[in-house]
Amino acid sequence: MPTFHRLRLTSTAVLATSAVVLGALAPVATASEPPVLSKPYEWTEDFDSADALDGWLIFNQPDYLNKNVTVTPDAVEVRDGMLVITTARHCIEKDGDPLTDANIVETPCPENMITRYTTGRLHSDWVASGFFTVNVRAKFHTGGVKGVRSAIWMQNDQPACHAGATDSSYGELDIIEHYSWPWRSKHSPATVHFGCNESGTIRDGRVFSEGKDIAENWHTWTLQTTTDDLRFSIDGKPILHESGPAFDEKEHITPADLNISDEKYREILSRPYRLILNQYVEVKDWAHPASDSDPFPVRQMFVDSITLKGQPFTAEELNPPTTPTDEPTTPATPTDEPPVPGSSTPTGQNSWTLLGGAFTAIIGALSVFTLVALPIIGWLHSTVQLNALLRSISFRM
Repeated sequence: MPTFHRLRLTSTAVLATSAVVLGALAPVATASEPPVLSKPYEWTEDFDSADALDGWLIFNQPDYLNKNVTVTPDAVEVRDGMLVITTARHCIEKDGDPLTDANIVETPCPENMITRYTTGRLHSDWVASGFFTVNVRAKFHTGGVKGVRSAIWMQNDQPACHAGATDSSYGELDIIEHYSWPWRSKHSPATVHFGCNESGTIRDGRVFSEGKDIAENWHTWTLQTTTDDLRFSIDGKPILHESGPAFDEKEHITPADLNISDEKYREILSRPYRLILNQYVEVKDWAHPASDSDPFPVRQMFVDSITLKGQPFTAEELNPPTTPTDEPTTPATPTDEPPVPGSSTPTGQNSWTLLGGAFTAIIGALSVFTLVALPIIGWLHSTVQLNALLRSISFRM
């Protein structure tokens, strides 16, 4: 039996309590609201039986960008203790014909046939919020040619960004997006999309590379969240390189790297998150899509296990208290000279300090003298002049 410890909570139970007990979440397809995670949680999936997919949402629809691609449950299976997502090309005679194993081809379709593709995508339940560490052991079989992106990523419950939107708590954590074209297949990129701006999502990324193709071998990707930064690694090696041509080593991704406030960062991270596994048939020119006239080998993504452990932020971690101050305090400036032993000079004062104090006292005394003495002197002067005038008048009379 699988060791997938799901958290299951009905809409009624969500209204009744915000506490989530270890068990299982309702499937994404039927849950009206993501549950509020309020206790430590743990999730392990080993894909050791078919019912391991219970609780996952498996897509069954046309691709939203590439009209020639169908995302189907037929491309998702559990076998040999692994999840397997298969991406393939099909040649059919007319639109509407079923896309089956029988019409999978790796060479280009004949001119009289229609080219179509199938692949898979699935979402877990809402399984994380706040502090968490997730480990995914996986392997990508890409055939060494362009055209496919294998992805392991997380997304929160907020609407995705669109151009012009700036007030959003959308969060996306791309643990690995592996591009199959030869040069890029050597890299393990990790990208964060937190919040929106006028152009779309606010993003920052890191890339790890040792100069060799990471496809065809098992690797373990890890994401760890904290209140200060986001940490990515592959096989225990931190993904620290900037995703630019210089590949300068940088620290883990912080709110400052994303140009958002610490408060916004914690708000986005405190939302419920789900894990997404998918292989995408590329269509954008920058992603090196395969042409219908190119070879297209069957690609597969294998996931052996997923472990996740964490706990939601507390109220204090989400909104750290601040200590208000009336006025900024200025630290005391240390003196250049220590006090002389046996001197009466107080600690922290020297002779220059005392002279300065004496000078200040003298200036103060002079100020007081000026304010008091000058009016008296003026009065005396006026009195002397008056007496002289009177004597002069008396003499003349």
